[in-house]
Amino acid sequence: MLNFNKLSELARVTGLLQSGFASKDTCYSDKLSNLHNYLLENCSSSYISQYLTGGLKHWSRKWEYPYILANIAQYCREKHENLSAFDNACGVNATAYLLAKTGINVTGTDLDDCPAAEGVLPSQHFASPEMLNLPGKVSFIKADSLHLPFDDNTFDLSYSISSLEHMPDPVKAVEEMIRVTKHKGLIVFTMDVAPYLTSFNGESNVNNSNFNEIQNILLDKCSLFSPPKFKIPNEPLSWEDDCKQSTGLRELLASQSRKLMGKPPSPNFYIFGGAYIKNMDI
Repeated sequence: MLNFNKLSELARVTGLLQSGFASKDTCYSDKLSNLHNYLLENCSSSYISQYLTGGLKHWSRKWEYPYILANIAQYCREKHENLSAFDNACGVNATAYLLAKTGINVTGTDLDDCPAAEGVLPSQHFASPEMLNLPGKVSFIKADSLHLPFDDNTFDLSYSISSLEHMPDPVKAVEEMIRVTKHKGLIVFTMDVAPYLTSFNGESNVNNSNFNEIQNILLDKCSLFSPPKFKIPNEPLSWEDDCKQSTGLRELLASQSRKLMGKPPSPNFYIFGGAYIKNMDI
């Protein structure tokens, strides 16, 4: 079982307990290795470990998964009895399992019950024997993140991993996360922030047009849980450059094609992680 004190200590060494942007160097830092190993050591299910191992190899999830869990651990150090957690746009991953092992009750939602790369549906994942035989209860509900089917002030903590940027209205999605979280509850998330004025190919919906609005809403209704470090990294991340292998000719043709269509030369973005405490009942 995860020890929240131990996880918090490891997180401090890696600098995860901050709200702000992650650089490429941060995502690939060797300092994350000890924290990764600790998470893997506490994943006793071979079924779940495949998702955790795969996630910790992903070029951005290797920072995002520990970031979410570290901030939750810091929040829960003194109060992890009978807590309820909301996993917004959960998909299929290991976070709900790791939290439920500590006794936290986790409710996951997603817009569509779509299969992961391995072909497993979120509903199947949450109903697997490995997920059901845990100290904390887990459940999955098909739901729209813009219109969550929960009462105000339902959950002790809410989190979302790299999902807000895919939603058609990220501002509304953040407002909904705040609404369903209890007074003095934790709201923690990671998201891609694109340096453009509009979305890119229907994605990158968090960008220069609404990032400040999202922050203003959070700071109006919440306070920072992890201290700010909002300096923008010198080097953006690129889904294409960091994830795909392509020839120089193919990239040149793709770049020219994007230019002709009036699109940015490459879909670059920054990863932002934020941890907040809700200050009011709404």
